[in-house]
Amino acid sequence: MTNTDNQKSNLPGGWVLARLEEVSTIIQGQSPPSSTFNKNKIGLPFFQGKAEFTELHPKIKIWSKVSKKIAEPNDILLSVRAPVGSTNIVNVRCSIGRGLAAIRYTPNYKFLFYYLRFIEKELDKKGSGTTFKAISGEVIRNISLPIPPINEQNRIVSKLDELISELDKGKEQLRTALNQLKVYKQAIQKYAFEGKLNTNIVKWKTIKLGELLDFVGSGATPKGGKKVYVKNGVTFIRSQNVYPNEFRLDNVAYITEEIDEKLKRSRVKENDVLLNITGASIGRCTFVPKNFPKANVNQHVCILRPNKKKLNHKYLSFYLNSFQAQSDIMNAQSGATRQGRNYTQIKNISIPLCNLKEQELIVEKLEIIQDSMRLTRNLIDEQLVKSKSLLHSLFEKAFDGKLVEQDSKDEPVDILLKRLKEEKKEFSRIQRIKKKGNLVHSKTLKMAEELKSILDLLKQSGEPISAKKLWETSIHKNDIDSFYAELKKYIEKGEIEEISRKNKESYLTIINKE
Repeated sequence: MTNTDNQKSNLPGGWVLARLEEVSTIIQGQSPPSSTFNKNKIGLPFFQGKAEFTELHPKIKIWSKVSKKIAEPNDILLSVRAPVGSTNIVNVRCSIGRGLAAIRYTPNYKFLFYYLRFIEKELDKKGSGTTFKAISGEVIRNISLPIPPINEQNRIVSKLDELISELDKGKEQLRTALNQLKVYKQAIQKYAFEGKLNTNIVKWKTIKLGELLDFVGSGATPKGGKKVYVKNGVTFIRSQNVYPNEFRLDNVAYITEEIDEKLKRSRVKENDVLLNITGASIGRCTFVPKNFPKANVNQHVCILRPNKKKLNHKYLSFYLNSFQAQSDIMNAQSGATRQGRNYTQIKNISIPLCNLKEQELIVEKLEIIQDSMRLTRNLIDEQLVKSKSLLHSLFEKAFDGKLVEQDSKDEPVDILLKRLKEEKKEFSRIQRIKKKGNLVHSKTLKMAEELKSILDLLKQSGEPISAKKLWETSIHKNDIDSFYAELKKYIEKGEIEEISRKNKESYLTIINKE
């Protein structure tokens, strides 16, 4: 039995299973030339893919003077290229690129939106491709959609809206708690390095970090890069493994003993402090604990080896992760086009210092607070994961017909399908008319799509154009006042003139100055 057969056999009474193309209009994106893109709000907003997605509506970053494929408000945008399956709802008429498909479902667009969110992982699994995953138009057209009567769809959407709103409030409270934890952490670290956690500390001094280190250095990427990594061997620490006062080794790489020998200068030792010195994660810092496996680092991770008689390694790690130190690191980056710090800049970092015994007392208090905060953060993260699981359960109930009551008085779904079939016929008819119109009036429509200035349009035409037509095909088509302001400017300059009226309509033309 196929998945479709299973879905059909499990459908609630009064529901039908239809292919997406049977009940919706699917518009696959097509990118216009990049030369038409702009940030001056000329043309329609242009969306290329998931990069513009937010939680609900896409964020406008660029506009396009030319639109090849257009989505309308309440269309569902589906990401068809990696990552596959993500969705947003269109809230403005827009142009869409090849990374997206727009799906127009008129009965209740949010019913389809919620269903596509429910099957997002399934859609991702259907993606294929060697360079990046993508789903074809055929896959989209053949998505199986369980369809209840329209009134039941409305009840389902209304209930989901209500329950998801409550879930979102809970998630927002959890995120607020996480942000408060970060603020609290910054405050605690500030107090610690101002001597306020331990009032017995009397003598503080500020010293350059270089005076407190026995070694500063970083490693290198082995010749051959990722190709020389092995499944087991010497741990090879990269910037993605270094986090504030902890390692994350889920995706750690390994190198052979032979490569480690060639890079022996950058082997790490117990109590070394590791600092990310390039890239987006610059400034993240941790220390090497006892019994850590044999390890080496690449060029993005700097080894700071404290002088044991002057500086406690945990004290240094805590300080470098503090708000003050992070600000110093970010404000002193090197490189015009990338984030980075060199050894000299690292050695010149100023660090507040007390004696070793007092450093140990500060570390002890900070570790207690840190452990408590990690526990709280983990509990919050668990609740966020549970809320995601709960959302999936709500979707499952909704599309199994178990979220709201059924009503025998609802209009049968067959009538809805007949109406949708007629809508699709009408849409196809209009598209054929538009296509025919494009062939007959291609020059005029091209002028309209490219949205040029008044002067450019008149030059391109080579003959007088009515004021109304000129306005509607110019960059000012949505602003009549700016159209007349530009027209007045060109008339005063003697570049455009108004000629005799035809049927009482004003015509404009270029003044030939030859």
